[in-house]
Amino acid sequence: MASTSSIASTLRRALLVKVISKPIPSREDVTAVIELTAAKVVEALQSQSMTLYLLEGNQIAFRHIYYSPSLWSTQPAKEMEFKANAAKLLELKLPLGQGIVGKVIADGKPIFFRNTQTQAPMMLSMAQTTGFEVFSMLTVPLQVGSLTIGALQVLNKEPISGTQGIFSESDVGLLQEVAEYSAALIQRMLDPKFQPSPDDTAKFIARLTDHPLITKVEELTIDENLVTAIVDAIIRREQVFPCSRTSANSIGVLMTNPLDYARREAFQQATELVIDEISIASAPFIEALVKNISKTTPPPLPPT
Repeated sequence: MASTSSIASTLRRALLVKVISKPIPSREDVTAVIELTAAKVVEALQSQSMTLYLLEGNQIAFRHIYYSPSLWSTQPAKEMEFKANAAKLLELKLPLGQGIVGKVIADGKPIFFRNTQTQAPMMLSMAQTTGFEVFSMLTVPLQVGSLTIGALQVLNKEPISGTQGIFSESDVGLLQEVAEYSAALIQRMLDPKFQPSPDDTAKFIARLTDHPLITKVEELTIDENLVTAIVDAIIRREQVFPCSRTSANSIGVLMTNPLDYARREAFQQATELVIDEISIASAPFIEALVKNISKTTPPPLPPT
């Protein structure tokens, strides 16, 4: 069975190449984005269970459910029970305002429970519904600006994480971060007329490809000699901005999409330099840097 990280990596590549370059997403793209978000949540939080909910009219729909194999590791026969339970849930819809998920969507605020003495009855009730013991639960809204489009919910840390199944306060922030940069792209899938801002797109790409995100010039160390050594027409054409040398023949660059292999290859062939490190920036940010090339690059010498 493929690991969660390898599945997430494959989804990232398939999604980013396919969706970012397409003006109108397909139904398959919607599924890919949801699966990618789920994979990233599970990977980042090491959760045993994850459910993604989306609003559909005046109801809340179960759109993706994940159960970790660790839930049936000692009882393999239970795997089919979990799959059957997931299939049933995916057919259900909840009325607005119902339960914890309904409250999170209505209020736009996260809810975090642990299996403490005061919350034990609620956790016992959840265990009867889920089919496994619940030690902690974390639910956050999926929001695009002031619009809430759904929620993410995770149950229990993996036992191997050393947390005895309990999420921490830092996990709240981590899940909120994943929800924040995923919600805009999910909304684009649901409403093609909606376009995430360049900054939102850059943040999504950076987080889901695990590349650094650059938002300010002060965060960069630009080797001006390197920039002036490369023909500015190449930089403008490929929208790949060289920042620094990592070795004699390799460099670090800025790109909007590190999975745009055509631009990478064209830049490398034209400059005879290997792109060794990539940071992500929004298209307007890179365009501003490119425009400044002419201000810092000396004009060509007149012919003799």
